[in-house]
Amino acid sequence: GSLNGSNNPNNFASNNLNVSVATNNQYGYRLYMNSNTSDLVKTDDSTEIIPTLSTSTTESNFPYNKWGYKFSTDTNYQPFQANTNIPISSSDTATNEITRTLNFGAKANYDKKAGTYELDLNFKALPTVTTYYMQDIAKDSTLAESVCTEEPTVVIDKRDEQAYTIRRINGACWMVENLKFTGTTIDSTTSNIAPEYTPSNPYQVNGTGTYGDLTSGNSYDEARIHEGTITVTNSPIDSSTTSTTIPTIWYNYAAASAGTITGESNTNPQIYDICPAGWRLPNYTESLNLATDTVSDPSIFNPIGAGRWIGGSYTAANGTGYWWISNLANANYRRVLLYNNGGSGIISANGNTYRHHGMSVRCVMKGANLGNFTYMQDFAKVTNTEKANIINNTEQEKSYQLIDTRESSANSYWISKLKDGNIWMLQNLQLGKNSTSLTLTSADSNISSSSWVLNNKVSVFPHIIPGTSTSGYITDDVTGNNAGVYDGTAYYCTPASGNNYVGCYYNWYTATAGTGTSSMTSKNIETEASSSICPKGWVLPKGTSAGDFQSLNVKYPLASDMLVTPTDSYDNYNGIYKPGFTLAGRYGVSTAYIGTIGMYWSRTAYSTGYGYVMMVSSSVSPYTNYDKYIGMSVRCLSYGS
Repeated sequence: GSLNGSNNPNNFASNNLNVSVATNNQYGYRLYMNSNTSDLVKTDDSTEIIPTLSTSTTESNFPYNKWGYKFSTDTNYQPFQANTNIPISSSDTATNEITRTLNFGAKANYDKKAGTYELDLNFKALPTVTTYYMQDIAKDSTLAESVCTEEPTVVIDKRDEQAYTIRRINGACWMVENLKFTGTTIDSTTSNIAPEYTPSNPYQVNGTGTYGDLTSGNSYDEARIHEGTITVTNSPIDSSTTSTTIPTIWYNYAAASAGTITGESNTNPQIYDICPAGWRLPNYTESLNLATDTVSDPSIFNPIGAGRWIGGSYTAANGTGYWWISNLANANYRRVLLYNNGGSGIISANGNTYRHHGMSVRCVMKGANLGNFTYMQDFAKVTNTEKANIINNTEQEKSYQLIDTRESSANSYWISKLKDGNIWMLQNLQLGKNSTSLTLTSADSNISSSSWVLNNKVSVFPHIIPGTSTSGYITDDVTGNNAGVYDGTAYYCTPASGNNYVGCYYNWYTATAGTGTSSMTSKNIETEASSSICPKGWVLPKGTSAGDFQSLNVKYPLASDMLVTPTDSYDNYNGIYKPGFTLAGRYGVSTAYIGTIGMYWSRTAYSTGYGYVMMVSSSVSPYTNYDKYIGMSVRCLSYGS
């Protein structure tokens, strides 16, 4: 459209444009307009422009050297948003014709050159193939169960009205088409990002509000994508055997993660991404399950050999398909799903590649399960009934990664719903790993008081001799039971390398956040500490023969069932689905029994000097007892009610 203006400062120019659509599609249509610029450009001098309005306004209040648009039925002119699908009209049924009248207006001052100023508009009419939006079905577990089945179903992404086929594979609801979202302004109402990010503050690490192009080369920091087409020779979705050219998008990891995972070295857990709200990048466990379930028939996933972009060049050797997974491989790698159409012809979840490469994206629906949570503390934000429903809807022995918010350099943990029906941490607590002193509050920790201070002694585990002040630390080299520290804050973290699977050691007073003291002395009557250093919404396991360790051991009776093999990359375990206890040893005056015994505190006192612990080695003792002053490992759990 164009607007003919003059150098008359009082001249307001406008043009009308009628847009009509008719369709016999039973679900109707959606009509949008868009443009790659928001400026009117003078036809014979591209340096002369009229920018769009900054705010909504009436014709009488129209500012000079601005332009805007409105529907004929509206009073105010609106700012024009470039690179955005602006809805014009729609119908949910077949229709003979619907016409909308658009009015474009501009006002030029005397300092603006006279002439014709134009804007190239594109109109896109999309047939509606379903009435289900991806974002909506993710909010409703009943609807999700009915819509996402083992048969392909078409749904729509609210952000751009793009239609995708989904289906349930091994319990998870998958997109079985590659994501084609290119929007650069996203918000948490429609995308899988944090609520504090809005259209005025989008996830764009390059600061320009637009994605870079993968043709420019590799980048860890700039969110880069590339729009293109690929030719496939058959499509399992519609049983086609003819060559078809389809559009697709490749994303580097900065783009796929919505700008949250950047830099050449980054080991942060993946939480946010460019998937629709209620959907996310798949994790390793889901991907492994998909690969296992599609061995006999890969077409279930509708794998497309879209290749990838490396260093500004496209490579599609043997028609290989690559899809990003959320899990860490190492500081500059992330895991990927692989499909080699010209080789094995199967899907594998064991690939990994540099984050600056451009690959495809497919999303899985979070659903009403643990996938909805981001932080460990999220469990405290739902009612017991809601939590019980979520746990009931969570598939058993699937792992999820959550963040503990309590340190500036946050720790993340794998968790899972185990056979006892509870949610357990699958890794030893590392609270204090990044802090020499840390104040816990009732807002973030399992404590009843307003605050409690966790103090670390970095070099040696401090023993406090009975009778001395609990606020002073006396390093004691006395060994055995005579050394006993019963009341006093003390913990020790192992070095970052060599034994990462160990985590931190805490004496019982520390593990119970100061509520487990020598005054808890009943052997016959169960006495439990009221607090712990677990995150809010989580607790220390209960001890004794009726305790949580015992109940878990009943479901996992062998030591081999309870243990995982320690490795130097324990923090990166992706597919743990059993308890995952480790032979982390203990700390007295120094570390001991690492690789031989695992010792885990409960919240239950045994006597003045002893607390209930679980010990695991070649066998499991789920409710033995040990000196309260000894530093041991901590695992937290969260009940369904």
